[in-house]
Amino acid sequence: MVPTDYRLDKVCTKLVERLEGIRRSFAGDPDRAAAEFRRLARQHVEAAIREYRGVAMPDHPRVQASLLRREVLQTFLPRYTRLATEMNQAEEENFGFGAWAEPQGKVILAVLAMLALLTCGRLIRVPELWPLDLSVLVLPFLSDFAAWMYQGRYRRRIEALLDDLARVQDLSHPYLGKDELIADESDNVVHLLPLRSEDDDDE
Repeated sequence: MVPTDYRLDKVCTKLVERLEGIRRSFAGDPDRAAAEFRRLARQHVEAAIREYRGVAMPDHPRVQASLLRREVLQTFLPRYTRLATEMNQAEEENFGFGAWAEPQGKVILAVLAMLALLTCGRLIRVPELWPLDLSVLVLPFLSDFAAWMYQGRYRRRIEALLDDLARVQDLSHPYLGKDELIADESDNVVHLLPLRSEDDDDE
């Protein structure tokens, strides 16, 4: 049984934390971002594998090491890179609001909103138009609402990616073929990994 800290999803969770710390450094340069993400992912996986091999519990460290190398680089990394690149671009464009999301833009929008309310109040004194007044009042805050929406969606998509990796981990070990032969380095014995059953776990 693979210790929790060395499961594919847990390794990638820690990797996400590391990559998110540098993601914004590569805004506007997706190619450089992809290259740096790949370098750090390789480094992170190899460090996790070294730690994992030092743990006494693992049954078959080479199988898990192979899984980590393959799935982190071929499943996790392409999806994370695409999500991170899209998020960088959205943040760079202030989630579609451009300069209006900057402090000066918000001040201008607030002034325009006040002028619009005063004008509407003088020209149209109709209580039923309060939704229009409300929409004018929230105008300066629309960029903040868009940022909140984008960030929530980004977080959910990252969580969905990690959930997929948890399923990959759960389904990775029940069926092993000849390509999963493990060489025991201690005595150079090569043996086929036994399938673990529920009866074995009960024992």
